[in-house]
Order: sequence, then C-alpha cells, then structure tokens
Amino acid sequence: MKNKALLVAAALMALSSACKKQNNQENQLTDSKNKDCNCTIEQASPDSKAEIITFGKGSKQFKIEKKDGQYILGGDMVLNEQQVAFLKRKYDQTGTVTESTFVDEFKKRWPGGVVYYAIDPALPANKQAWVTGAISHWETNTKLTFVARTTQANYVYFTPGSGCSSSVGMTGKRQNITLGNCSLGSTIHEIGHAIGLLHEQSRADRDDYIIINTDNIEDGKEHNFQTYVERGLTGGETGALDFGSIMMYPSSAFSSNGKPTITKLDGTTFTAQRNGLSAGDLTGIKYLYPDSVFQAN
Repeated sequence: MKNKALLVAAALMALSSACKKQNNQENQLTDSKNKDCNCTIEQASPDSKAEIITFGKGSKQFKIEKKDGQYILGGDMVLNEQQVAFLKRKYDQTGTVTESTFVDEFKKRWPGGVVYYAIDPALPANKQAWVTGAISHWETNTKLTFVARTTQANYVYFTPGSGCSSSVGMTGKRQNITLGNCSLGSTIHEIGHAIGLLHEQSRADRDDYIIINTDNIEDGKEHNFQTYVERGLTGGETGALDFGSIMMYPSSAFSSNGKPTITKLDGTTFTAQRNGLSAGDLTGIKYLYPDSVFQAN
C-alpha cells in the first residue's frame, strides 16, 4: 500500500480531504467528477473553537484539540476518555509511549473483521445513502463484514452533526461516525478510521516523499502534521506513500494563506482522492486484517 499508520491495530496510514458534491451523484463511486478534489478536509466540529491540549513537555510532547467536549486528533479522529487518559498518563509520567502499553488502548481491531453498526433515524436520507454506499464499497473490496447491530455493546453509530469525524479503531462500546458537511467518499474515509487507519501524511518515512510547509499552516493546526513517531506512538507501514489513498490529505490541508501545506519533493501539489479505496489502501488493510483474523471468526 502505500503505507498506513495505524493508531489502532498495526499497520497503516493514510490521509484525508473532503470533496464536496452534495447531491445524488455522491452515491456514484465511479463519477469521474468526484475522483479528486482540492477542498476542505474532514474535520470534527469545524466551526467550533479548539482548545489545544498538550501532554508531556520539551521534545516529548503530544498535542490534541478539544472541541465541544471531544478530544480530536488529526482533525477528524475522536479519542475516547480511556485513550486520552492513557496518553496523559504516559506523557506526564514517562514522556514516551512504549509498545507494551500502546497495545492497551489503541491496537484494537474488530474481532473476526465484523463491524457492527446502526444508523441514527435522524440522519437525512441522502446521508443514509452515503452510509449504505460506503458499507457496500468496503464489503465489495475487502473481507470486512458490516452487520446491523442488535444488542452488541461495541458498534459504530452513524449520526448527524457538525463536520465529519470518527473514533479510532474499535473502542468496545458505541462509537460515532458523525456525518455533517461530508460526502460518500468522506464516509468511506471515516469508516477507515473506525477500523484502525490513520492519515497517510503521518507515516514515519513521509519526509522521503513530501515536504511539509509549516509557514503555510493555520496557527494551532501544526500538530495535525506530526508523524506517529513524533507523537510517540507505534504504527506500521506498507509500501511507498500513497498519494492516491482515500486517507490522504491534499496539498491545501489547513492552509492559512492559500499556499500549499504539503507538496511533493519536487514542489508540485496534489489533490485528494475521495472516489474509493485505492489499490494501496487495500494492501494495507490486508496487512491490518490478515486472513487469520477472519479464520478466527
């Protein structure tokens, strides 16, 4: 794949960006007009003021945002209280996160590759169509199975709200995927977070492929461009950085002045792909969810 940092189960990384196209054509994954975009990326509560929360000190720091009572990583990944407490404990006491402790709160895959879900009846019909379309896309292209929740305690709940966001990995209880000003492609992206994928620009070797132009990043958003190593987290990577990953930020992500925050090494820019899972995404997902996961089901 091209790599995918995984804040959750072991392998991947990817990048993000939200293509607009809010009409019935959003349900057409093959719509050539929706293959790429250079628009605003997925964010939780984009219109809410963010408080920057810093754990640790000096060179051993981890930063996240707090918006509307939620802790946000990378713009659209919502951390639960256990994950935040885990980070606070490790950074405030030791200044680092080790592999043995990292397993506890972040490396949680869906057993057997089965993702239970429910849809909020208040979610508008067109957005419910995004959900069913995104689920169909995941099931068609991967071995993951999405099952309507009955009494399961751990499940994904697709619900309306501000922006686009998701919890990271399986949390063990209800976890929301919030769909506001999103798209079908953004819904596929957010499901990626729920199964354990991070953003592609956060991979450890990203400097071999891209340049982060810090002078162009919005004040207070710089932490969204940290690698998982800089965050003190473990992860995994497969292949080269995937500019076509559905999890990849575009060059315009969090720009303060209209200039690119990310470019290729030669200085050229690129847009974000929100048409569907790339070949690289699929390779990484197979690494995260190998055949043994499904055989155990």
